[in-house]
Amino acid sequence: MQLKIFTIPITHGDEVEEEFNRFLRSHKILEVDQQIVVLDRSAYWTFAVSYTDDEVVWDQTRFRVGIYSCVGFVPYTQTSPFRVYLPTAANKSPSAAEKSARVDYKKVLDAASFERFNTYRNIRKKVAQAEGIPVYTIFTNHELAEMAKISRPITLDDLKKIPGIGHRKVEKYASYFTEHETSK
Repeated sequence: MQLKIFTIPITHGDEVEEEFNRFLRSHKILEVDQQIVVLDRSAYWTFAVSYTDDEVVWDQTRFRVGIYSCVGFVPYTQTSPFRVYLPTAANKSPSAAEKSARVDYKKVLDAASFERFNTYRNIRKKVAQAEGIPVYTIFTNHELAEMAKISRPITLDDLKKIPGIGHRKVEKYASYFTEHETSK
């Protein structure tokens, strides 16, 4: 477990806020403690973030948008001063039903396909970390599994045929995966 402290000015803290949100999206967050601090007639939010560098499994339902104040959680509205994504206390870990619903791709895919699947997951993770976005926004595990089933080098046309992969994903992310194929 590691710890990182963020201090965000109440006013004009947009850059630090964006850095904070990028950090939260790209790490597995264990706990967030927050306090409001007043120094020299300026107010700041301080967030102590406990995290690990394990792969992030982003689940939008586990996050709320809003700010914490001395009176509790205040949902984000257009008039709120800023927004911060924090895990909700009630949903920190997946339920037993969610765990059992997960697909074991090692069982579903043959050995060669599973090896390609793992390679694609590693590429996806690097791209997501570089862009500060959740891995699933690039390609879902299901989409990666469909890609891995293709035994020849992947083409743009192959990607467009996979359900869930549209023109925008192909345009933005396909080069990372097709470059890998041509560099073998």
